[in-house]
Amino acid sequence: LLKTYDMFTVTAYAFALGSLFYLPFVISDIVTTLQTVTIGAWLAVLYLALVCTVFGYIGWYYALKKTEASKAAVFLNLIPLFTIIMSFL
Repeated sequence: LLKTYDMFTVTAYAFALGSLFYLPFVISDIVTTLQTVTIGAWLAVLYLALVCTVFGYIGWYYALKKTEASKAAVFLNLIPLFTIIMSFL
């Protein structure tokens, strides 16, 4: 897959497909949630989404493209760890 598509494209498709599965749960509460959430909370979610998660997966796909899958799989378990560490910053 990474030989055909860029790592950014693969990450975007993975997140878009994952978002579709959350959509039914979000639709029911979207109006009340949007009215009560502050701009600071939105910025925190945006930071967690971009810095912690997206960059982690882009790094994973980069490693997968440069090394064998068995060697890159060792680092897959580090994504949640770095997400937790970056969320404290």
